[in-house]
Amino acid sequence: MMALLSRDFGDVAALTGGLFYMHSAISVGTSIDDGLAQVGVQVNDLVDAGPMSQIGGALGLRIGYKHVWLTLELAVARVRFGPTLLGQEVNQSGWLFSPAIGVVARF
Repeated sequence: MMALLSRDFGDVAALTGGLFYMHSAISVGTSIDDGLAQVGVQVNDLVDAGPMSQIGGALGLRIGYKHVWLTLELAVARVRFGPTLLGQEVNQSGWLFSPAIGVVARF
């Protein structure tokens, strides 16, 4: 889910910003299940991935004139993920910084 706001400053610039939330259900692939089942090991005994969630925001700037703009964006998110591997919980939570740059042309 994402909510964005944008403000245009004539034909030369725009500022965008917003918040987002993403929830992912993670599971172990069937090829791992099949391979471990052949040696008598159940994957559920080894791996419990569980859900992963991200909550964050993005801020962007667009500078140009009429039809061609340079865009800059930075997204920052807090990732929460703590799978259980081999019976032990592993903290994989942290921060995600995602800068982006691009060129937009509209004709």
